[in-house]
Amino acid sequence: STLAAMAASSSADDASKLTSKGYQEYRKAKDGRLGAPVPDGIEGPMALTSPSDLKVAFEMLDVNKEGFLPRKKARDWLRCAGWCLQDDELDMLLTGNLKQSMRPGGAMERTKWSLKQLTDLLEQNTDMQNT
Repeated sequence: STLAAMAASSSADDASKLTSKGYQEYRKAKDGRLGAPVPDGIEGPMALTSPSDLKVAFEMLDVNKEGFLPRKKARDWLRCAGWCLQDDELDMLLTGNLKQSMRPGGAMERTKWSLKQLTDLLEQNTDMQNT
């Protein structure tokens, strides 16, 4: 029956995740890469830069469980995503054109970033040089 075939397929998928190769293939199929562009002189894709990997890194850096990272931790997160830039260059990446409005007519620089804001930054800067 169709239900039995689906159950067999599901258990085969689960079994394939038990080996290292099977898990890597599963992750490759399930997760896209969000990391920084590969730096010059490095061959192959950036590892551990899937959305789930970067979420784990965010959760580890968010020790107070606020859902936001301050500037230094946001820089650390960008480095987890593969960015090999100095602090001032990462700060430029973080601030970009993003300004947090205090009130109409006034703006202040952002001091905290959510996981969504950081992943959006990654997606917006895929063509930026990473050296």
